[in-house]
Amino acid sequence: MKKIVKKILPVKFFYPKNFWEQYNFLKKSIYWDINSLKEFQWTQLKHLINHSYNNSKYYQRVFSKQGITPTDINSFKDYQNKIPILSKLELKKNINDIIALPNKKLKYETTGGSTGEPVGFYIEKNVTYPKTLAFEWRQFNAGGYNLNDKVAIFRGRIISNNKIFEYENGIYNSLIFSSYDLNKENINTIIDELIKFSPHFIRGYPSTIELFTKLSRLYCQDKINKLSIKSIFTSSETLFLNQKDLIEHTFKCKVFDKYGNSEQSTIIGQCKFGRYHDYMEYSYSEFVDNNNQTIKKGTARLISTSFVNYATPILRYDTGDLVEINENTKKCECGMNHNRITKLIGRDQDLIVDKDGNLITLTALIFGQHFKEFQKIEKFQVVQEKIGEIEIHIIPHESFTNSDIE
Repeated sequence: MKKIVKKILPVKFFYPKNFWEQYNFLKKSIYWDINSLKEFQWTQLKHLINHSYNNSKYYQRVFSKQGITPTDINSFKDYQNKIPILSKLELKKNINDIIALPNKKLKYETTGGSTGEPVGFYIEKNVTYPKTLAFEWRQFNAGGYNLNDKVAIFRGRIISNNKIFEYENGIYNSLIFSSYDLNKENINTIIDELIKFSPHFIRGYPSTIELFTKLSRLYCQDKINKLSIKSIFTSSETLFLNQKDLIEHTFKCKVFDKYGNSEQSTIIGQCKFGRYHDYMEYSYSEFVDNNNQTIKKGTARLISTSFVNYATPILRYDTGDLVEINENTKKCECGMNHNRITKLIGRDQDLIVDKDGNLITLTALIFGQHFKEFQKIEKFQVVQEKIGEIEIHIIPHESFTNSDIE
């Protein structure tokens, strides 16, 4: 019955109320001037500070230790000077005390561990993800991709019954391919199915789409022109310039890259002119040096405060990622006045080789899976010395037991 309903109803019926409220708001705020954006941020930040102080045991301790209350924070500068930066380690150690909503409103998640330090945290059930999705759709819309449009997705999905693709009629009208099955034996089948489905848009990891692009050029160059791709959207890894150039040249379309993280602390998205914009309605971002001092130019650590997760409020969270900034007051040709990022440095692309010699990105294999077991691991390292085999070295959490090895 569920499959029948999905085929009858338009895709928009699968999005909840929180999504639509955020999505419609973002249509209005997209071209706000910088002062309006900062005023909105300040209002959201004050609400979050008060919520954290009133509902989180951890932040009650932090405020007490600093000798302050929310009334002592009256500017962004006050916020930066009086609230300490929250590290991943502090988040892991204090997660249960940071929680600021009742249990019935919580949903437990883990990060992908791309930094080698997986983190468990809570989001607000039926609120955080729908709001985040609205921001993603704003970028999709900028690339011409709208609700109900067909899209091909290349990610770390494990597809059942030994298939190399599957169709999904839920919130996306999509044809999904697994990163694990991208090889010379399957590439013609994949291209043929794409031609049959005829999507105008592709989404996926940069490394996976790059591999798909290279295989297509090598083994079915004559079929590429039968595709009609209008835009390609990448995320979850750093997109390198050579990858962007190769993909755009091959499919004759724009690539729109996006940075986000599992903690839902920041979204930074590329516009059609290739510039990265900090989505200021989503979070308050700071750019600091190694001494935690704000800088306006050069390589900076990204410190973020999310407005969409009241379950685990993370004030001044150190994402562990780096960006390059160069203060630019000139308005972008796309019309957005949001703060601009020159370059995303933060995430490497690590690949392993399977027993058949195929390349598989660790984003698909591990980092994008968000395994629940991550909550029992302090740090881990993936090592490959032999084709088809990997070793995973871990520093276990104190809750780790021998039964977890199984």
